[in-house]
Amino acid sequence: MRIKQNFIDGLSKMKRKICFDGRLIDRTDNLQTNCLNMIGCTCDEAKKPAKAQLVKAVPHLTGERISRFTHTHLNTADLHHKQDMMRLLRRKVGGCCAQTDVKGDREGLSKTIH
Repeated sequence: MRIKQNFIDGLSKMKRKICFDGRLIDRTDNLQTNCLNMIGCTCDEAKKPAKAQLVKAVPHLTGERISRFTHTHLNTADLHHKQDMMRLLRRKVGGCCAQTDVKGDREGLSKTIH
């Protein structure tokens, strides 16, 4: 996994494809700060052995460790790990960018399980 600055540098080289309030903005625009900080923090936390298990996941298809942000959870344990990761990152960066994603994931998973 990359470090936060590598992640942001990679985004800054990409085309503008984010529409906000009817206009295209850069992927590193100030409006994206909370999201950039949260995902960047994931990169930094993955380097710490104590947090790596929480912010990384091992998909069943490849067996290689990836960011939990890009991992599709297959069971309730995966979902709980993602929720715990989000709580940890929100505490560290003081914001939230994906609360609705976690809520949507929870609803989708509960429909699949029941």
